Amino acid sequence: MPYFVVTDFKGGLNRNRMATTAAPGTLRTLRDAHINRGGEVEKRKAFTAWRNLPPNTVGLAAVGGVLYAFGTPVAPSMPAPVVYQRLVPSDGSSVTRILDAKTFAGSLYVTARCSNNAVRHFYDGVQINAWTGQIPAEHGWIVLPFNANVYVASGSTLYRSGTDTPTNWNISTTGAAFFDMSSQAQGSEALTGLAEYQSGMAIFSRRTTQIWAFSADPAASAKAQTLRNTGCVSPRTCTAYAGTDVFFLGDSGIRSLRARDITDSPSAADVGTPVDDLVGEWLRTASADDLEQAHAIIEPADGRYWLMLGGTAYVFSYFPASKISAWSTYTLPGVAVATVAVDRSVYQRVGDTVFLYGGDDGDTYDATEAVAELAFLDGRQIATWKRWGGIDVAAEGAWDAYVALQPSAPDVEDLIATLSGATFHQLDTPMLGEGPVAKLRFVSTGATAARLGAVAAHYERAA
Repeated sequence: MPYFVVTDFKGGLNRNRMATTAAPGTLRTLRDAHINRGGEVEKRKAFTAWRNLPPNTVGLAAVGGVLYAFGTPVAPSMPAPVVYQRLVPSDGSSVTRILDAKTFAGSLYVTARCSNNAVRHFYDGVQINAWTGQIPAEHGWIVLPFNANVYVASGSTLYRSGTDTPTNWNISTTGAAFFDMSSQAQGSEALTGLAEYQSGMAIFSRRTTQIWAFSADPAASAKAQTLRNTGCVSPRTCTAYAGTDVFFLGDSGIRSLRARDITDSPSAADVGTPVDDLVGEWLRTASADDLEQAHAIIEPADGRYWLMLGGTAYVFSYFPASKISAWSTYTLPGVAVATVAVDRSVYQRVGDTVFLYGGDDGDTYDATEAVAELAFLDGRQIATWKRWGGIDVAAEGAWDAYVALQPSAPDVEDLIATLSGATFHQLDTPMLGEGPVAKLRFVSTGATAARLGAVAAHYERAA
């Protein structure tokens, strides 16, 4: 009996093409799993409830391996090892949301929204007030420490603190300056993101991206390039990645700045194309608050990019030596207000609970179902009627296997079997049915690790 084999899943989640014409090995759904270095589907670890924070605290950040939460009241009783940093606005208001938190010289530079809707800046827990000549900078909350200065985007202007003095923005201070981006490129009237790009900085608006080279002498700073029709809609999603890229969320989906091979000049790359339809659905209904809360990190253990959109993380697995560039999704415990990487661990705040990915030992799993749904398989003979006889898998852990045989009703499926481990030595698990194509869906079972490495579908041509 002939058979068709999917030897790996390097394409990951890819919705570029219809389910009947997609490349074999690409997945219509890859949820609560990712692609590992070998091109296999691998179930994600558990998000375990780690600490409950007092209700009058906000945000989550880290510096020097220490986790911080914030608030205005006198320090509440905090669960160790989380540290409380008190932020007291000078106008008598209270901090209600942490907008951005970055590390500069071993301390946290924080921008916060207050109960009177004002934005305030704090460094090492103390409000910054030295804004002489740059008062509008205080209203901006998009922050990027870069070289020996802190930069803040406010309106169309990029403001810079004094050199090695993040608390002093007085224009007479050495290094302090401002740059009007709208005078450099049309479409930069409202800045939406900042990110380090190679030796310079990418400065985003919604439709335009400028690349700048900044010098210690403000007068020697200059724009290097403008990219049209490429921009960011969510400031906290701008993340330097793999040394040469910047990933960000744009109106058309997840995009990146990537250097051209020869010229080394940046261009916009459609890295998120495989998941554009899914991300686009979220963008169509996203509010201004949703875009403000969206954020991204680089997961430290495997270098994956995590983009948090509502209660879903879009996860990018990139292993160039194995030619793997694959998307998947994680279902989060809720809408995360902050996600922080510390050493090899990832902490995420949802409401007043901090979750730890993988638990304290970094290797904890739960009963979350990993789902891998393949495109329709046709054995390279899409117009040939087939009698499907069975499947085999290379797997670890237990998986429920389902099959659908009608492209017009892809959700009408039958449970074939619950498979545990590899089945090739059994010379196929029965899968009885007829049709030109077959779609397989695998769902992990149990609270253990699980992997899916290859699938073989057996068939014979029907008379």
